[in-house]
Amino acid sequence: MAILNIKNFPDALYKKLRARAKRQHRSI
Repeated sequence: MAILNIKNFPDALYKKLRARAKRQHRSI
């Protein structure tokens, strides 16, 4: 899995991905 540059990653989208990952029992 490619490492995302979190500093340049839209916060809203990051939170959305984290929420989805949490539902799927995955870590980001």
